[in-house]
Amino acid sequence: RLLPLPISYCSAAMVAAGVWAGVLIGVFFSASLAVGAGIGGGALFVSLYILFLGLDPHHAIPLSKCTIFGVALAAFWVNRRQRHPNTVSRRLIDYDVAMTLEPMTLLGTIAGVIFNVLFPNWLILFPLVLLLSFTAYKTYKKGRAISQKEHEQEISQQVAAVAAVFHEPTTVHIDVPPQTQQQQQQ
Repeated sequence: RLLPLPISYCSAAMVAAGVWAGVLIGVFFSASLAVGAGIGGGALFVSLYILFLGLDPHHAIPLSKCTIFGVALAAFWVNRRQRHPNTVSRRLIDYDVAMTLEPMTLLGTIAGVIFNVLFPNWLILFPLVLLLSFTAYKTYKKGRAISQKEHEQEISQQVAAVAAVFHEPTTVHIDVPPQTQQQQQQ
């Protein structure tokens, strides 16, 4: 727990208010990141609640679920009338996909709530750390591949721009010295 031992009630209240304010700011930015990425953000919220508020996983995870619900409502309210960027006749939110996925999501949530009550803290945190490590690694690999692809596109655009300035084709020509008669005979 990152809260220091209180010297007096007043100083403890001020420290607690500062920690809560910091966590609220962290949750706001985490929620913004999560909505922009199209993910729930639960891993970010659980980490904030455990590290800075000192909650155990049995309390941090349900609080994270409540936060995700609020973020989802806000994202829905903002996107409810938006249109798909490529096809204007379609809505941004595909309600058929949501209706297909939501029953399994709710079953998973119900199972998670039951396991949260039954399992000890270490049995909740260990799979969570494994899952987050795996997803962080996969995200890093995908981000690295996208960065490499963007870098290659940027270089090809620069080569095309230089070639356009000199009015030359964008292919690279390599001058090969003519072969001697001895090399041709071999």
